[in-house]
Amino acid sequence: MHDDSHAGDSVLPPSERPPHQIGESVSAESVGTTGGGARFAGSIRDPRALSSLSARHLAVLASIGQGLRAMYQLHARHFKNKSKTPVLRTLYCLEQLGLIVLERWNRNGLLLARLREGGRQLLLSYGIPAEQIFLARAARPATLQHTLWIGDLAVAISLLPVPHEVDLCWSLRRKYPDLDAVPDLLVRRGDGRRTLAVEVDLGSENLRRVLVPKLENLDRELPRWAGSSRPAILVLMNGPRRMGALEGMTAHLTTPIGFGLLPSAVGATAITSLTHLLLPKESAATS
Repeated sequence: MHDDSHAGDSVLPPSERPPHQIGESVSAESVGTTGGGARFAGSIRDPRALSSLSARHLAVLASIGQGLRAMYQLHARHFKNKSKTPVLRTLYCLEQLGLIVLERWNRNGLLLARLREGGRQLLLSYGIPAEQIFLARAARPATLQHTLWIGDLAVAISLLPVPHEVDLCWSLRRKYPDLDAVPDLLVRRGDGRRTLAVEVDLGSENLRRVLVPKLENLDRELPRWAGSSRPAILVLMNGPRRMGALEGMTAHLTTPIGFGLLPSAVGATAITSLTHLLLPKESAATS
Protein backbone atom coordinates (compact mmCIF):
# COMPACT_ATOMS: atom_id res chain seq x y z
CA MET A 1 0.00 0.00 0.00
CA HIS A 2 1.44 3.34 -1.04
CA ASP A 3 0.89 6.39 1.11
CA ASP A 4 -0.38 8.99 -1.35
CA SER A 5 -2.72 10.67 1.12
CA HIS A 6 -0.88 13.98 0.92
CA ALA A 7 0.09 13.73 -2.75
CA GLY A 8 -1.76 16.86 -3.77
CA ASP A 9 0.01 19.07 -1.23
CA SER A 10 3.47 20.19 -2.27
CA VAL A 11 6.29 19.79 0.23
CA LEU A 12 8.07 22.72 -1.40
CA PRO A 13 7.74 25.83 0.76
CA PRO A 14 6.83 29.05 -1.11
CA SER A 15 10.43 30.26 -0.89
CA GLU A 16 11.57 27.31 -3.03
CA ARG A 17 8.90 27.59 -5.72
CA PRO A 18 9.08 29.98 -8.66
CA PRO A 19 6.67 32.85 -7.85
CA HIS A 20 4.16 32.05 -10.59
CA GLN A 21 3.83 28.42 -9.39
CA ILE A 22 2.49 29.11 -5.92
CA GLY A 23 -1.08 29.45 -7.20
CA GLU A 24 -3.64 26.90 -8.32
CA SER A 25 -2.71 26.68 -11.98
CA VAL A 26 0.28 26.54 -14.28
CA SER A 27 0.29 28.36 -17.58
CA ALA A 28 2.02 27.46 -20.81
CA GLU A 29 4.54 30.19 -20.15
CA SER A 30 5.58 28.75 -16.80
CA VAL A 31 6.01 25.21 -18.09
CA GLY A 32 7.48 25.95 -21.48
CA THR A 33 10.82 27.04 -20.02
CA THR A 34 11.67 23.53 -18.81
CA GLY A 35 12.23 21.83 -22.11
CA GLY A 36 11.29 21.20 -25.71
CA GLY A 37 8.20 19.55 -27.05
CA ALA A 38 4.55 20.44 -26.74
CA ARG A 39 3.34 22.74 -23.97
CA PHE A 40 0.07 22.81 -22.12
CA ALA A 41 -2.04 25.79 -21.12
CA GLY A 42 -4.83 26.41 -18.67
CA SER A 43 -5.58 24.76 -15.37
CA ILE A 44 -3.38 21.88 -14.28
CA ARG A 45 -6.57 20.14 -13.19
CA ASP A 46 -7.56 19.75 -16.84
CA PRO A 47 -6.80 16.15 -17.92
CA ARG A 48 -5.92 17.36 -21.41
CA ALA A 49 -2.67 18.67 -19.92
CA LEU A 50 -1.39 15.09 -19.64
CA SER A 51 -1.34 14.61 -23.40
CA SER A 52 0.72 17.73 -24.05
CA LEU A 53 3.47 17.65 -21.44
CA SER A 54 6.87 18.66 -22.75
CA ALA A 55 9.43 16.05 -23.78
CA ARG A 56 11.52 16.92 -20.75
CA HIS A 57 8.58 16.50 -18.36
CA LEU A 58 8.05 13.01 -19.74
CA ALA A 59 11.76 12.17 -19.60
CA VAL A 60 11.92 13.23 -15.95
CA LEU A 61 8.80 11.21 -15.19
CA ALA A 62 10.35 8.16 -16.86
CA SER A 63 13.51 8.56 -14.76
CA ILE A 64 11.44 8.74 -11.58
CA GLY A 65 9.67 5.60 -12.77
CA GLN A 66 13.04 3.96 -13.28
CA GLY A 67 13.85 4.59 -9.63
CA LEU A 68 15.72 7.89 -9.50
CA ARG A 69 14.40 9.38 -6.27
CA ALA A 70 16.47 12.48 -5.49
CA MET A 71 16.17 15.91 -7.10
CA TYR A 72 19.95 16.15 -7.52
CA GLN A 73 19.92 12.93 -9.58
CA LEU A 74 17.23 14.27 -11.90
CA HIS A 75 19.12 17.57 -12.09
CA ALA A 76 22.34 15.85 -13.20
CA ARG A 77 20.59 13.65 -15.75
CA HIS A 78 18.17 16.07 -17.39
CA PHE A 79 19.24 19.63 -16.54
CA LYS A 80 22.98 19.72 -17.06
CA ASN A 81 24.45 23.20 -16.57
CA LYS A 82 21.03 24.54 -15.49
CA SER A 83 20.02 26.03 -12.17
CA LYS A 84 17.67 24.31 -9.73
CA THR A 85 14.75 26.45 -10.82
CA PRO A 86 13.68 24.45 -13.92
CA VAL A 87 14.09 21.22 -11.95
CA LEU A 88 11.73 22.48 -9.25
CA ARG A 89 9.27 23.75 -11.86
CA THR A 90 9.16 20.36 -13.53
CA LEU A 91 8.78 18.39 -10.31
CA TYR A 92 6.12 20.72 -8.93
CA CYS A 93 4.18 20.51 -12.18
CA LEU A 94 4.28 16.69 -12.20
CA GLU A 95 3.16 16.66 -8.57
CA GLN A 96 0.23 18.99 -9.19
CA LEU A 97 -0.88 16.79 -12.06
CA GLY A 98 -1.05 13.85 -9.67
CA LEU A 99 1.75 11.93 -11.39
CA ILE A 100 4.32 11.92 -8.57
CA VAL A 101 4.64 12.44 -4.83
CA LEU A 102 7.27 14.81 -3.45
CA GLU A 103 8.62 14.41 0.06
CA ARG A 104 11.42 15.85 2.15
CA TRP A 105 13.77 13.38 3.81
CA ASN A 106 13.69 14.08 7.55
CA ARG A 107 11.50 17.14 6.80
CA ASN A 108 14.32 19.45 5.68
CA GLY A 109 16.73 17.12 3.86
CA LEU A 110 16.81 15.75 0.33
CA LEU A 111 13.87 16.41 -1.96
CA LEU A 112 12.68 12.98 -3.06
CA ALA A 113 10.19 12.02 -5.77
CA ARG A 114 8.25 8.82 -6.25
CA LEU A 115 5.77 7.73 -8.87
CA ARG A 116 2.03 7.62 -8.26
CA GLU A 117 -0.33 5.24 -10.02
CA GLY A 118 -1.34 8.02 -12.42
CA GLY A 119 2.30 8.46 -13.43
CA ARG A 120 2.67 4.74 -13.90
CA GLN A 121 -0.38 4.60 -16.16
CA LEU A 122 0.92 7.51 -18.24
CA LEU A 123 4.31 5.81 -18.72
CA LEU A 124 2.56 2.58 -19.72
CA SER A 125 0.55 4.53 -22.30
CA TYR A 126 3.84 5.68 -23.85
CA GLY A 127 4.97 2.07 -24.25
CA ILE A 128 7.36 1.74 -21.32
CA PRO A 129 7.28 -1.92 -20.16
CA ALA A 130 5.68 -2.50 -16.77
CA GLU A 131 8.76 -4.28 -15.42
CA GLN A 132 10.80 -1.10 -15.96
CA ILE A 133 8.50 1.07 -13.84
CA PHE A 134 9.31 1.32 -10.14
CA LEU A 135 6.37 2.35 -7.96
CA ALA A 136 8.38 3.15 -4.84
CA ARG A 137 7.16 3.33 -1.27
CA ALA A 138 7.78 6.25 1.03
CA ALA A 139 11.46 6.65 1.92
CA ARG A 140 12.71 4.40 4.71
CA PRO A 141 16.06 4.78 6.50
CA ALA A 142 16.92 1.09 6.11
CA THR A 143 16.81 1.16 2.31
CA LEU A 144 17.18 4.78 1.20
CA GLN A 145 21.00 4.87 1.26
CA HIS A 146 21.23 1.82 -0.97
CA THR A 147 18.54 3.16 -3.30
CA LEU A 148 20.35 6.50 -3.62
CA TRP A 149 23.70 4.86 -4.46
CA ILE A 150 22.02 2.74 -7.15
CA GLY A 151 20.43 5.89 -8.60
CA ASP A 152 23.73 7.76 -8.44
CA LEU A 153 25.41 4.96 -10.38
CA ALA A 154 22.65 4.90 -13.00
CA VAL A 155 23.07 8.64 -13.58
CA ALA A 156 26.88 8.38 -13.62
CA ILE A 157 26.71 5.62 -16.24
CA SER A 158 24.36 7.74 -18.37
CA LEU A 159 27.04 10.47 -18.39
CA LEU A 160 29.81 8.18 -19.71
CA PRO A 161 31.02 8.96 -23.26
CA VAL A 162 29.95 5.53 -24.59
CA PRO A 163 26.19 4.76 -24.38
CA HIS A 164 25.14 1.96 -22.05
CA GLU A 165 21.91 0.09 -21.41
CA VAL A 166 21.19 -0.14 -17.68
CA ASP A 167 18.74 -2.38 -15.82
CA LEU A 168 18.28 -1.73 -12.10
CA CYS A 169 17.71 -4.49 -9.57
CA TRP A 170 13.98 -3.89 -9.11
CA SER A 171 13.46 -4.25 -12.86
CA LEU A 172 15.65 -7.37 -13.03
CA ARG A 173 13.70 -9.07 -10.23
CA ARG A 174 10.54 -8.74 -12.31
CA LYS A 175 12.21 -9.93 -15.50
CA TYR A 176 13.89 -12.92 -13.84
CA PRO A 177 11.72 -13.95 -10.86
CA ASP A 178 13.23 -17.45 -10.86
CA LEU A 179 16.76 -16.25 -10.02
CA ASP A 180 18.16 -16.37 -6.50
CA ALA A 181 20.17 -13.18 -6.99
CA VAL A 182 20.29 -10.23 -9.37
CA PRO A 183 22.89 -7.44 -9.40
CA ASP A 184 22.09 -3.95 -8.21
CA LEU A 185 22.76 -2.78 -11.77
CA LEU A 186 23.21 -4.74 -14.98
CA VAL A 187 25.12 -2.59 -17.46
CA ARG A 188 25.46 -3.46 -21.15
CA ARG A 189 27.83 -1.39 -23.23
CA GLY A 190 26.15 0.06 -26.31
CA ASP A 191 28.66 -1.49 -28.72
CA GLY A 192 27.91 -4.96 -27.34
CA ARG A 193 31.45 -5.56 -26.10
CA ARG A 194 30.86 -5.75 -22.34
CA THR A 195 28.25 -6.67 -19.75
CA LEU A 196 28.92 -5.55 -16.21
CA ALA A 197 27.11 -6.61 -13.02
CA VAL A 198 27.51 -3.92 -10.37
CA GLU A 199 27.00 -4.53 -6.65
CA VAL A 200 26.83 -1.81 -3.98
CA ASP A 201 27.96 -3.02 -0.56
CA LEU A 202 27.33 -0.70 2.40
CA GLY A 203 28.72 -3.12 4.98
CA SER A 204 25.43 -4.33 6.45
CA GLU A 205 25.59 -7.86 5.02
CA ASN A 206 27.75 -10.69 6.27
CA LEU A 207 30.45 -11.34 3.69
CA ARG A 208 30.71 -15.11 3.97
CA ARG A 209 27.02 -15.91 4.49
CA VAL A 210 25.37 -13.31 2.24
CA LEU A 211 27.58 -11.36 -0.15
CA VAL A 212 29.93 -14.12 -1.32
CA PRO A 213 27.04 -16.53 -2.14
CA LYS A 214 25.35 -13.71 -4.08
CA LEU A 215 28.51 -13.08 -6.09
CA GLU A 216 28.83 -16.82 -6.73
CA ASN A 217 25.27 -16.80 -8.12
CA LEU A 218 26.12 -13.83 -10.32
CA ASP A 219 29.24 -15.67 -11.49
CA ARG A 220 26.97 -18.48 -12.74
CA GLU A 221 24.21 -16.30 -14.19
CA LEU A 222 26.12 -13.43 -15.77
CA PRO A 223 27.15 -15.36 -18.93
CA ARG A 224 23.42 -15.87 -19.60
CA TRP A 225 22.94 -12.09 -19.70
CA ALA A 226 26.23 -11.35 -21.42
CA GLY A 227 25.71 -13.51 -24.51
CA SER A 228 28.63 -12.84 -26.84
CA SER A 229 29.89 -9.86 -24.82
CA ARG A 230 32.59 -10.06 -22.14
CA PRO A 231 31.10 -10.42 -18.65
CA ALA A 232 32.53 -8.83 -15.51
CA ILE A 233 31.51 -8.02 -11.94
CA LEU A 234 32.22 -4.75 -10.14
CA VAL A 235 31.72 -4.38 -6.38
CA LEU A 236 31.72 -0.88 -4.87
CA MET A 237 32.24 -0.77 -1.10
CA ASN A 238 32.66 1.56 1.86
CA GLY A 239 35.88 0.37 3.48
CA PRO A 240 39.29 -0.85 2.26
CA ARG A 241 39.62 -3.57 4.94
CA ARG A 242 36.27 -5.12 4.02
CA MET A 243 37.21 -4.83 0.35
CA GLY A 244 40.48 -6.68 0.94
CA ALA A 245 38.68 -9.45 2.79
CA LEU A 246 36.13 -9.86 -0.01
CA GLU A 247 38.86 -10.01 -2.65
CA GLY A 248 40.35 -13.05 -0.91
CA MET A 249 36.93 -14.74 -0.59
CA THR A 250 36.10 -14.36 -4.30
CA ALA A 251 39.41 -15.44 -5.85
CA HIS A 252 37.77 -18.68 -7.04
CA LEU A 253 35.19 -16.94 -9.27
CA THR A 254 35.62 -17.52 -13.00
CA THR A 255 34.13 -14.15 -14.04
CA PRO A 256 36.60 -11.23 -13.85
CA ILE A 257 35.78 -9.16 -10.78
CA GLY A 258 36.88 -5.65 -9.83
CA PHE A 259 36.56 -3.70 -6.59
CA GLY A 260 36.34 -0.02 -5.78
CA LEU A 261 35.52 2.34 -2.94
CA LEU A 262 32.36 4.41 -2.95
CA PRO A 263 33.00 8.18 -2.90
CA SER A 264 33.14 9.87 0.47
CA ALA A 265 31.10 12.73 -0.97
CA VAL A 266 27.35 12.54 -1.52
CA GLY A 267 24.83 14.22 -3.81
CA ALA A 268 25.87 15.70 -7.15
CA THR A 269 29.55 15.49 -6.18
CA ALA A 270 29.20 11.74 -5.73
CA ILE A 271 27.79 11.37 -9.24
CA THR A 272 30.80 13.20 -10.67
CA SER A 273 33.18 11.02 -8.64
CA LEU A 274 31.43 7.84 -9.76
CA THR A 275 31.65 8.89 -13.41
CA HIS A 276 35.43 9.30 -13.08
CA LEU A 277 35.70 6.05 -11.10
CA LEU A 278 33.71 3.99 -13.62
CA LEU A 279 35.85 4.87 -16.62
CA PRO A 280 38.99 3.02 -15.43
CA LYS A 281 37.10 0.44 -13.35
CA GLU A 282 34.97 -0.71 -16.26
CA SER A 283 38.09 -1.22 -18.37
CA ALA A 284 40.00 -2.96 -15.56
CA ALA A 285 37.16 -5.31 -14.72
CA THR A 286 36.74 -6.44 -18.31
CA SER A 287 40.38 -6.60 -19.41
